[in-house]
Formats: sequence, C-alpha cells, structure tokens
Amino acid sequence: TLFRSGAGVTIVGCLDILRQQTQQKRLRDASAELYEDVQKGLMLSESLRKRSDIFPSLMIQMVEAGETSGSLDLVMSRVAMHYEKENKINARVKSAMVYPAVLAIVCVCVVIFLLTSVMPTFIGMFEGSNIELPGPTKALLAISDALRSKWYIFIAFAALAIYIFRRFAASDGGRMALDRLKLRIPVVKALVQKTASARFARTMSTMLASGIPLLKAMEDTAGAVGNAAVARGILDARESVRKGAPLSVPIRKMGCFPPMVPSMIEIGEESGTLEEVLEKTAGIYDEEVDIEVARMLSLMEPLMIVAMALIVGFIVI
Repeated sequence: TLFRSGAGVTIVGCLDILRQQTQQKRLRDASAELYEDVQKGLMLSESLRKRSDIFPSLMIQMVEAGETSGSLDLVMSRVAMHYEKENKINARVKSAMVYPAVLAIVCVCVVIFLLTSVMPTFIGMFEGSNIELPGPTKALLAISDALRSKWYIFIAFAALAIYIFRRFAASDGGRMALDRLKLRIPVVKALVQKTASARFARTMSTMLASGIPLLKAMEDTAGAVGNAAVARGILDARESVRKGAPLSVPIRKMGCFPPMVPSMIEIGEESGTLEEVLEKTAGIYDEEVDIEVARMLSLMEPLMIVAMALIVGFIVI
C-alpha cells in the first residue's frame, strides 16, 4: 500500500510498518525477517526468496525485475493489483462450490435420518404382515439395519475413501487426471477454462509489463493458472516459442483456452502491445467468470433438488 501511494517511504520503512501492523503471526515473523535482512544490506528479492514458503515465485521474480530496472514502486503496485484481482477470482470460484456442497450434505443427512430413524418404525409392521416384500424394500431395510448396527464400518469406509482420494489428488498423476477431467465435464469445463484464461492473461501481462522475458514469464505463469493440464500445455507452448514460434500459435493449438485468447494474443503481437491486450483480456474473463459462476449455480440448484427428490421419493415409495 505504501509503495502504491507514492508516499516516498523507503523499503526499510515499509517493512518496519508492515511487521508492526500485521496481525497474522506467520506473516508478521516473515516481515520481521525481511526487515532485518534488508537492514543488513540484502536485496529485497533475495530476502523474499529465503521465505519462498510464504511468498510466491511470481512475486519474487517481479520484485527482482523491479530492482534491476529501478522501478520497484511501479512493480509492487502491479503485484498488489495482480493479487487483489487473483483473490477476487478465487473467492468467486470458491463461492460457486459452497451452495452445491451444502445441498449435498443436507441430502446425505436427510437420507441417513430416514434410514436410521424413520424406517425402523415400519420394520415391525412389515414383519407382522407375513407378506413377501419386494426386492427394493428388502434392500432398503437391510441398508437401514446396517447403518444402525454397523455404523462404524460406514464411517471407516468413508474416512478411508476420503484419505485415498486426497492422496491421489495430491500426486502429480492424480492431479493431472482430475484437472483433465474438469476440462471434459460440460458444466465445469467453461468455468475452468475462463478462470484459467483470466489467470493466464493477467499473470502474463503483469510479468511482461514488469520487464520479465517472455519465456520466463510463461514458465512462472504455468504455475499460476490453477490447472495442471493447462499448465502442461503452457510449458509445451513455451518450448514452441523458444524455437521461434509466435506465442499465439502454440496457445491456439493447446485447445485449453477459449478461441478469443489466442486471437487477442495475435493482435497484441502484431501491434506490439501484448501486455495491454493481455490485461484487457484478463478483465474480460474476470466478468465472464462471474457470469459462468451464476450460470453454474442456476443449473446445479434444480439438479441437486431433483436428485434429492428422487432419493427421498424412492425411500418413501
């Protein structure tokens, strides 16, 4: 904030204020280390690199470029704007997942309540009727009995499934497989593509405007798009650019971005205003993400309600 305000405060002064006013302990301790390192004569980028567990590679690279070019205040302003917008887009995506998650939890809780509390009241009536029960009813009664008498098995199975899924998702192969799957699911695909497009365009624009070379910018941008499949495509495109191809050509061949992204990049390359064009592209897809989130929620709400009605209706019937 102090860099952006143009208040003329030195780096040491900024870090001193930051370490005093930061409430989060981990960040406060890191700020104190930065303050001490810079006081001892270390470059800010070198001190940031020592705490790469907190500060992202993108920020470190941009600070280093700002120090080299003598425009650290301008670069820090770009960094701040970049992460403000990135935080907003992350918040939008997370908010899109809250509603369906709550509906799914409610659906599971209702089903468990029906099977463990409602169904047992009918068991005595069914047993005394001396009538052969239909197969679905027998299955439902068996599930109800198992939930009540062997509930710990279901909990253990659910915990094991969650553990295996998390380990799978944390592995390189698992993350790649899941991210590729996201690019194939009809409703999710558009949101993932537009979110990745906004992040790609904004990060590339910010880094290029800060004086970072194109190949290095592409390498760091690959880690910022939030999708392993898209990141792999960007790194493959980087190799094509390194061999002399214009950026728009391999980006178009990737097929991970909407058609407008490579078209805008081509316009920027031809006009020599790639950073500005990418910044405008990021702004366009920021708005598109909002529209896609609203669209996805409008589709998910009736689908979840219908699914819940079918499950509860089957139990009742």
